[in-house]
Amino acid sequence: MDNANTILVVEDENDMAAVLKKRLSDAGNRVFHALDGRDALEKVKELNPNLILLDVVMPIMNGMQVKAELNKNEITARIPVIFLTAKAKTDDKIEGLRLRADDYITKPFNWDELHARIDVLLYKDSYYQQLSLQDDLTGLPNAKFFKTQLASVFDIAKKYGRVFSLAVLDINDFKRINDHFGHQAGDKVLRETALIMNNIIRKPDILARYGGDEFVIIFSECDLVRAKCALSRLRDVFQKLQIVIPPTNGIISISLSAGVAAYTPEISDSKELFELADRNMYEDKLTKKRTSKKSEE
Repeated sequence: MDNANTILVVEDENDMAAVLKKRLSDAGNRVFHALDGRDALEKVKELNPNLILLDVVMPIMNGMQVKAELNKNEITARIPVIFLTAKAKTDDKIEGLRLRADDYITKPFNWDELHARIDVLLYKDSYYQQLSLQDDLTGLPNAKFFKTQLASVFDIAKKYGRVFSLAVLDINDFKRINDHFGHQAGDKVLRETALIMNNIIRKPDILARYGGDEFVIIFSECDLVRAKCALSRLRDVFQKLQIVIPPTNGIISISLSAGVAAYTPEISDSKELFELADRNMYEDKLTKKRTSKKSEE
C-alpha cells in the first residue's frame, strides 16, 4: 500500500459512502470519507488526496461550492475531481465542467465504468505530475520538485528536532566548455555529472538539477561534518573523471565548486538555508579561482 493512491469520497449518504470506500479500498487505494463540504475542505488540507469523488447535492455546502473553494488555491485546484450526482441535466454538467471538474458521472453508475474513469484520471495526473517535476536533460528531479522537498524536510526538522544538510554544487568553467566544445558537449557533461552524482549519493538523499550547471543535494539525517565528508568524496571522483566528446574525441575534465549548510533551529525557513549554502558555494568558487590564478603566476 506504500504506492497506493489517496482518494477522498465526499458523500452525505453513509450507505453510498460505505460502498464506495469498500470498493475503492479493495482496488488498492487509501480511501477517506467526508460527510459534507466543510468537512471535505478540512480533509483536503490534511490529506492532499490524489483524487476527489465529490457528490454534488449535499447539505451545508454543495459539491459545486466545494470545487469553487478548491479552485481558489493553486495546489488544491490541481487535484482531479469527479462529480457524482443523481442530476442528469446538461446545465448541471456544464456548470461542473466550467468549474474545471475532470469528470462527471451520474448515479446510479456502473462500477466498472467508475473504476475505469478513476484509473484514467490517476494515471494522467501521475504522468503529468512526473513530467512537471523532472528535468528533461538529465532525468533528475527539477527545481520545482527540490523546492517542495526542501520545504517539507525543513518543516519536519523544525517540528521534530531532526538534522539534515543542504549542498549547492556548480560545474566550474561550464561556459568555457560550451564555448569551446559546443552546447551538445555541454549537455553531455551535464548528463554525465548527474549520472555520476546519482550513483554516488545515498538512497535517502535527494539530488536535483536546480538549473543551468547547478545541482543541489539534500543530505537526509546528516550533520555538517558528515555532509562535508560526502562532498569531499564526490569531488575526489570528479578529479579523476575525463569525459570524451565525440566526434573529435576531445577530453573534458570537470571540477565542482560546492557549498553546504546544515539545518539549525536558528534558521528561520528553507529559503534562508538555501541562501546560506549558495553563498558558501560562491565562496568556494572564488577560492578556487584565486588558487588557480596564483599557480599560474
